[in-house]
Amino acid sequence: MDPGVLITQWLLTSLVRGSLYALIAVGLTLVFRILKLANFSHGELFVFGAYIGIVFFNSFWIDNLILNALFSYILAFVATAALAVFFDFAAYKPLRNRGATPLMLMIASLGISIIIRGVVQFIWGPRVQKYAKPPQDIVDIGGALIYSSEIVVVVAVIAIFIGLYFLLTKTKIGTALRAISDSKDLAEISGINTEQSIIFLWILAGGFAGLSGAVFATISPAGIIPESGFQLLLFLFAAVILGTIGNIYGAIIGAYIIILVDTVGSGVFSLLNMSAEYSKIIVFIVLILVLLFKPKGIFGGKS
Repeated sequence: MDPGVLITQWLLTSLVRGSLYALIAVGLTLVFRILKLANFSHGELFVFGAYIGIVFFNSFWIDNLILNALFSYILAFVATAALAVFFDFAAYKPLRNRGATPLMLMIASLGISIIIRGVVQFIWGPRVQKYAKPPQDIVDIGGALIYSSEIVVVVAVIAIFIGLYFLLTKTKIGTALRAISDSKDLAEISGINTEQSIIFLWILAGGFAGLSGAVFATISPAGIIPESGFQLLLFLFAAVILGTIGNIYGAIIGAYIIILVDTVGSGVFSLLNMSAEYSKIIVFIVLILVLLFKPKGIFGGKS
């Protein structure tokens, strides 16, 4: 393949994958920034949303393919958001009310991740699950190929990021969430309904994870398995750390960088007839090198 076409293909693949990873990383960062919780169950929320999307897409036959996909995505968002809110009421909120430390909350999230993974495997089994996808339109961009649906995904994710920016900076709920991230006690004194705001936070974080999972399962030829969440989590934390912990926009940029490095690394190793899995080593070497010069991440300011 022509080197120019090959590079274009890598960039397009990175753009699509990076958009989905960035959307998941935003939810992870929001929870950490506001609740100081390193949520290790976030990857399992992604998997849960993927399975919900697959089940409804393959079961509810709507004549219009676009409506069928849209319906499954909405259900994945709603179901995963509801699951995230449930675990907040069942575990995180009682722990917060008892003065649990961030470490205790993190350990609870590990337990929740195991629960979700076990439930998913019990219901759907360990086998790979895929969408029953009909042929899709392929778009040729400079010799590189991309599905038209993937272009829609990138545009939709960018639109979500723009909407999220206005939500966090121009609305009352955004002001409330930012106030809670500074000090929950001061936010309550100022009259903010913190628990209601936290519910909204989990709806956003869980919904984004579930939506990303459903869309990822749509475009991934490899499908999804119950353990996919743990594999994803390593990249998510790498993106969040690279972009500066707690920085939403840094998480977005970090996700695109991590996925670009992984995609190019996988491509290069494949050309050398080596396992593409070696690209994971390159990803974390790049992460370590960046942190050597910017210990707080690329948006962490002076260290």
